[in-house]
Amino acid sequence: MVSPTTDILELKLEGNDINPKAVKPGELALLIYEFERSILSAVKAEYPGVDTSEILVSFDSIKDESIGVNLIPNLNLIGEDIKQLIITSYISFTSAVASGNFQNLSTDTIKSLKRIQQVTRKYDCTANFRRNGEYLGGINSDTKIRVTRSNLLSGNTTIYGELFDAGGDSPNIHVRINDQYNIIISASRETVKELANRLYEVVGLKGYAKWDIKTSKIEEFELHNIIDYKPGNVKEAFRKLREISSGYWDKFESNEDINNELLRD
Repeated sequence: MVSPTTDILELKLEGNDINPKAVKPGELALLIYEFERSILSAVKAEYPGVDTSEILVSFDSIKDESIGVNLIPNLNLIGEDIKQLIITSYISFTSAVASGNFQNLSTDTIKSLKRIQQVTRKYDCTANFRRNGEYLGGINSDTKIRVTRSNLLSGNTTIYGELFDAGGDSPNIHVRINDQYNIIISASRETVKELANRLYEVVGLKGYAKWDIKTSKIEEFELHNIIDYKPGNVKEAFRKLREISSGYWDKFESNEDINNELLRD
């Protein structure tokens, strides 16, 4: 049971006699997942330094009155400061929902809202967001949720990441960027076959990308060609540098001595 001072963040589906028994368990699980994801992606966009891989919010309950999914900030793992960041981010994105202006939301938050909207369309109901019972905004089948061009930057670029899957009926490759997130890139069968030999290696890819303006995360990538890229060996590089310098730096006994030599006029 939550205390009176605990913030309850609620997603409530209402209308057309909607209730937990009327939807599939998988759809109910989807609502819980996307509700949490919409909150965490909003936090990440507003406060990039917050580790959203931690359990920032916890499941509280499902109400058998319409469908009410309640989440609460996890005060067992986070402090009051992080809790306030969660509440601020939640209010910010629900304000965007209420106004119908999604321009400043991250694409991850928008994707979660669209998946929630899919359920409202199927059951002809409304998804309302509340905090401690207070209505903050809602979406239904008619709500226009769009990623406008102002949400994204685009241009030609080169990306590097670990290739961890390749293939599929619709040929594609899966690349992990900076150990932070994964992207799926469509490719020809020939390209997939070529890259399949480099699974679990870092690959370089040139192409046309679209980035989320808030998070700098790549949302779309059109592959043009593969770069002949091989990760460097740092120890080997330093060994060769030492050979080239003919032991010049060996006479210095400390980092301070080396820095003084580098800064010498």
